[in-house]
Amino acid sequence: MADEIFRDCHDTDDFVRRLAQWRPGTAVPLIQPESKEACEAVRSLTRPAVSRTVPDPAGALITAPRGSACAPLARALAAAVGGRYEEFGSPDDIARAAVRQDTRWVVPVALASELTERDVTGLHDALWEAARDGSFKGHAGLLVGGTVPDVCWQITKGLALPHRRPPQEEHVRLWPGVDGTPHRFGQGPLLLRDAATEATVRPLLTGGHTGVLSVIAHGRDDVIHLHDTVICKGPDQLPGPLDDRAHLPVCAYTGQCFRGDVEPSRVLRAETLVVDTVFVNACMTWRIADGLFPHPYLLPHAFLAGTAAAYVGVPNLVNGTAKLNDLFHHACATGLSVGEAVSLVNDHLRRERTDLPYFTVLGLPWTTPATPAPATGPADTTAPFATVREGDADADGGTLTAAARALAESRDRGTPTHLVHLSPRSAPALAGAVPARSGLADAERIRDELRALGAAMTALEAVPLLGFRYSRQGNLMVNLRERIAAVTTALRRAVSTGDPARTGRRIDGLREAVRNAEAGLAAALYERGTTGFVNFDDLWGEVLEQGPPTPAGADCRYCARPLVRTDAVHPLFAHIRRTGLVCARCCMVQDLDPASPVADIALDCAEEWRRGSSVQVTLAVRTAAATTTPVDAFVAVHTEACERNHVGYPPPRRVLLAPGGAVTEVAFDADVTDRAHMHVESLRGFAVARGTLSFGTRPVWVRPSGAERSG
Repeated sequence: MADEIFRDCHDTDDFVRRLAQWRPGTAVPLIQPESKEACEAVRSLTRPAVSRTVPDPAGALITAPRGSACAPLARALAAAVGGRYEEFGSPDDIARAAVRQDTRWVVPVALASELTERDVTGLHDALWEAARDGSFKGHAGLLVGGTVPDVCWQITKGLALPHRRPPQEEHVRLWPGVDGTPHRFGQGPLLLRDAATEATVRPLLTGGHTGVLSVIAHGRDDVIHLHDTVICKGPDQLPGPLDDRAHLPVCAYTGQCFRGDVEPSRVLRAETLVVDTVFVNACMTWRIADGLFPHPYLLPHAFLAGTAAAYVGVPNLVNGTAKLNDLFHHACATGLSVGEAVSLVNDHLRRERTDLPYFTVLGLPWTTPATPAPATGPADTTAPFATVREGDADADGGTLTAAARALAESRDRGTPTHLVHLSPRSAPALAGAVPARSGLADAERIRDELRALGAAMTALEAVPLLGFRYSRQGNLMVNLRERIAAVTTALRRAVSTGDPARTGRRIDGLREAVRNAEAGLAAALYERGTTGFVNFDDLWGEVLEQGPPTPAGADCRYCARPLVRTDAVHPLFAHIRRTGLVCARCCMVQDLDPASPVADIALDCAEEWRRGSSVQVTLAVRTAAATTTPVDAFVAVHTEACERNHVGYPPPRRVLLAPGGAVTEVAFDADVTDRAHMHVESLRGFAVARGTLSFGTRPVWVRPSGAERSG
């Protein structure tokens, strides 16, 4: 039955002639590929009945490089599908032609030696410039091979794909590169880390038929790493002598896999995997010519030598974000073509900016990889994808923003959710998705808090560099660094898997660690200040480089004398700075960190204190105008060496400082005992806020009690 689908051709000229005459429903021209086993596998998978529908390719732009050996093939393909043929000299030529004629499908056809990865990424960029504003809504797929017959084999498989029988497994996820157990989106086998073994993968992918195979793994030009084996062209030793300049892999010389733990018999040959479409989310797995090895060893050519009608990969390093694979599977399951599915992935990355947007289709872009499944209704709020539609001016990408938005959306919906950015061309494509409920403001609050926690750690690490050291400081900072590392890893996971639970716990842990470190610092400052004579400005004065004093343009709030401003910076770390206000009478009345959320700190109390009395001291802390949320802080007041001078103060108090330039007042009662040392004292108030230190100082005079005076 399968033979009725194909028409054997004698050579490429015969193939080109029959291809130009091909129409849907007629026999697909076929040249026997190098692998007879692959050809027989494709024949056995194919039947006269159509198992899936495909979008109409009419009007497709089929292009070839000027003077290419593939030009006759490209012309014939254009004639077969009712498209048009043009030659190109650069990616911009293709983009201009596609936009000019409102093209839905763009198919460059070339030999591997005629294109570079730079050409391909340039094509992506040129088409995106047209797609971002809605003037281009098409999708690209390349036909590239080492020889013209290789390209013919790709065309044959693509045109015959609608006739393949339904696979035993529509979707297989081979994800040994994913840590932990991600939330499950979609159906089909999911093989993680040590489950991705040769004993499991071989029967699944060679003994059965898979519709869409996606991979997340460590990879490079020629190989995909699984737990105890690899996927590659195969460890075939070549007859010598061999040219070392050809950069052949080790197996070409020895017949052995470069991984010492993998016997040659256990290697999974890419061309033997019975799959329709392959999506590889691994580093450097879309090299077509100028990779680390000759083109026959490169993964795209190895896969396309077999049954795969389409191969998708990237030429660059990637982060292995599982969301992209889930998105591709979901798009295919809802009936999208491989070109539409890849445009959806790339356009999302253009705005989320968590990876490079250069996933590329090798194959006919209008082929439909999977049988459409019933779509999730748009009113179903349990749909696994929530969409964001926004212009470039509104998009604020990067891992932190993406993770914050995923956290906000998943919390709002009560279920793990992938947040997907849509462009004008991908907006109609994502069936079963619902609009995101949480707005950018929700994500901004999470993002700003995380950045504030990071800034707090930076400030806390600067404290010993300013000359202040105390017990447990090192342990607190080690714990804080570990929490930071855990959070950053969890943020990537939140973007990748859409599951906020672990990230939320890690953020809670970091928040607690920062709070403990700030509490420890406040306690150390209070203890050191109440038991001895320690001025913080004396400590940093021995470390920082001080600039020339300048008039502050204000008078001392305690004595009305003109204030002088001092600025100092660390000689090695330019971000470590202090700004002080100095009064000729009251000394350093204010000592601030310019990066602190505290903009002003003052002490309000009586100037003269009597022994045997209680004095109320109000610490007034004004936040910077730019602060938008309440600031968690530890505050305290004390006079120098007050314990030995018999004056008591409450320990540091945790408070919330009002944001936006507001003043928060905190009252303390100073217990001036009848044994208090009578002298002028420096009353100091401090605030530890977001890891920064802020000090206010004023003089007070301790006087005899009324009884002592009368006596």
